[in-house]
Amino acid sequence: MKHDAIWGIDLRDEPPATDFPALQEQVQELYAQDPNRFPMINLFPMYANTQQLAEECDVPLARDHIKAEPFNGNSIRYRMHLSDYIGTVDSDIISADIYPLYIDNETGKLNTYGHWLRNLDILADACRASGRDLWVITQAAGNAKEEGGGMRHCDNAEDQRWQNYVSLAFGAKAIIYGCYYTGWWDQSSHMIDNSGNRTGTYYAVQQVNGEMAAFAETYGNYQFIGTALYNRQNPDCAGAEVGISKVGKQYQPIMLTKDPVLCGCFTEMEGNGSAYVFANMYEPDTGKEAAFTATFPGAKSITVYRMGEKTVIDGSTLTLTLDNREGVFVTVDGAFGPVC
Repeated sequence: MKHDAIWGIDLRDEPPATDFPALQEQVQELYAQDPNRFPMINLFPMYANTQQLAEECDVPLARDHIKAEPFNGNSIRYRMHLSDYIGTVDSDIISADIYPLYIDNETGKLNTYGHWLRNLDILADACRASGRDLWVITQAAGNAKEEGGGMRHCDNAEDQRWQNYVSLAFGAKAIIYGCYYTGWWDQSSHMIDNSGNRTGTYYAVQQVNGEMAAFAETYGNYQFIGTALYNRQNPDCAGAEVGISKVGKQYQPIMLTKDPVLCGCFTEMEGNGSAYVFANMYEPDTGKEAAFTATFPGAKSITVYRMGEKTVIDGSTLTLTLDNREGVFVTVDGAFGPVC
C-alpha cells in the first residue's frame, strides 16, 4: 500500500445507499493507515433503478445537501442517493459512470442518452453543494450487435472528444475511461483486446488525451461556476430532454447562435479572468456543425485550445464553427464579472 505506484484504493463500484455506512468505516480505516492514499468509490448513473440505488429503503440519513426538484421520480431518487452519500461518506470526490452513446441496431442510427446532460448537471450540483471534485467515467467500449444493449463502439476520436468536453463543461476534474482491458463489453471494443493488442479505441483515446494535455494545467486554475445550454429546443439537440441553465447571466458570454451549444463557465481562482468550455450538441447522426459568436465585454484577448492547438485572438469577440462532436476550451483575459 505504500508503493509509489499506488495513488488510491478502489473500494467499491456502484454501491446501494444501504452500504454507505459500512463504506464510511472503510474510508476511515484507509485514512488511518495512510492519509496520502485516497478512497475511490464510483456511484451509479441516473438511469439506475430503485433496487440498485436502494432509495426506497429506510435509510436514516440526512438529505439536506441537495434539494430534490419536480423533474421526475428517478431524478428525485438520484438526488436523494447523492445526498445520502455526501451525508455519510467522507470523500473528496463524487465519481459516476455515464455511458451516453447508443446505436439503433436495426437502422444503424446513432443516438444519445436523453438525460446525459441532466445527469451531469445533478452531479455538478452535488459537487458544488459539498465542495467535492467531480470525476466522470466515460464510455470507451460498446456492445456486440448480437448482445443487444445498443451501446455503440467508440473507436473514434469524435466520440471520445465529445464526451470529454461535455464532462468538462460541468466542471469535471478527472476523466476515466470505461474500460481499458476486459470487462463487461464486447471484448474487441476495449482499448486492449483479449490478446493484449491495442485497438482503434486505444488510439482514439490516446489522440484525445494528447489534445487535452495542452490545457489540462491551465484548466485547473479555474473554478467551475455553472453550465448553460443554448437552443435546447432544437429537435436535434442531444441529451436535452430537460434544459440546463445553472449559471447566472452575469457569468455567461453574450451568445449569438441558432445551433445547440453547451457552455461551461469558470472564473479564475487567482486573477480576474474567466474560462469557458464550448461543445457542439447536435446529435451525431445529423453530422451538423454548430456555429456561434461569443462576446466577452471588457476582454483584452481570448485564447482558444482546439484539438491540441493554442490560438490567441486580440479583442473581445470569438466566432467559431465546431465540427460535429467537437469541443474547445477557451480562456479570456480581463472578462470576469457581469457581461450583459
